[in-house]
Amino acid sequence: MRAHRPIQFLSIAAVLAACSPAAGSTTGQPDAAPVAAAPVAAPIAAPEPSPATGLALNVNWDSRPLDIEYRRERADLDARHAHEITVKIATESAAQRTRRQESENQVLELRYTRGKASHARSLPGQER
Repeated sequence: MRAHRPIQFLSIAAVLAACSPAAGSTTGQPDAAPVAAAPVAAPIAAPEPSPATGLALNVNWDSRPLDIEYRRERADLDARHAHEITVKIATESAAQRTRRQESENQVLELRYTRGKASHARSLPGQER
């Protein structure tokens, strides 16, 4: 059921409306600037800036498409590696093949980790 998407949209819209500069104004116009006090000869100390308030949102991310693509690519890679072990390439030694296959495994794991971190729906492309 996709009822959570409209709720998320309305929640985000409500947060943005509450954070907008005109949120406190009833007329939609910005509030008038306060009257300035008489100038002070020398400021004693600059006030510390107030800490920035954070906005925490709970967004549910569906990782299934990424997980499915990762499992498919992992199965393909494992099958290809098993085939390469049985059918040896004449120009590549066993040590070279092992290093290359480990490198390919690490690249796939890195792509999957980057996809998880960025909440991607598919595996990020391979960097070259």
